[in-house]
Parts: sequence; C-alpha cells; structure tokens
Amino acid sequence: SGDGEAVVEGEDDYFSPQKGNVLFASALHGWAFSTADFARIWAEKLKCSEKALGRALWGEHYLDRPKGAAAPRVTRRPARASQPRMFVQFCLAPLWELYQACGLGTQEGVGIGSCPQEAME
Repeated sequence: SGDGEAVVEGEDDYFSPQKGNVLFASALHGWAFSTADFARIWAEKLKCSEKALGRALWGEHYLDRPKGAAAPRVTRRPARASQPRMFVQFCLAPLWELYQACGLGTQEGVGIGSCPQEAME
C-alpha cells in the first residue's frame, strides 16, 4: 500500500484479543469477556486511555508505577521478576479471586485452578 505499511496476506483472517475478535469464556459458568471489557473497567481507575489499555492487556505488557509519576506506564519488561503480565493482573487475577471467594477455586472437575500466588501479588 502507498502509506508505507506492510500488507500481510490474510492478515485480516487472524484472531487476536487486540483486534477485539476474541472472547474468553466459561460455558459452564455462563460468562464471557474481551480485553475491551476489562479496559473499560480499569481505564478510569488507572487514568489511561481505554483504547490503549485494551491493546496492552494482551501480550508481553507490564504496568509500571514509577514513584512521583502522574499515571502508570506500560512497559515490555517487568519491574520485578515476579510481576504478572497485565492480562493476568487485570483480567485473570480478579476472576480467580471471585472464584475463590465463591468456593469454586478448588473444586475438582470444574476446570478452575487456584490462582498462582505470584499473580496475586
């Protein structure tokens, strides 16, 4: 194309949470969400763009909160070794907490494991 952007054959056919064409769901428990759903929930609290947060919630992205900074920033490297990716921190960990609070976190046969401790930190 004339705008300098590379065109990949069949690129539009790929599924990607960043494109908004993927849902994470539990048919057993009757819920589904996209990264955009959690971006709407967290954007105001984190004081950031909903659209940018939606893109950052998938992949190798970490939230860094430098001291004295007005707002957190997204980085591609964790600030500490145990830091979870943003998807785990802002999407999965809250779901794990909810399941544990409801007593579903350790039920056998339900398909829900307990949240890894490092994801809760």
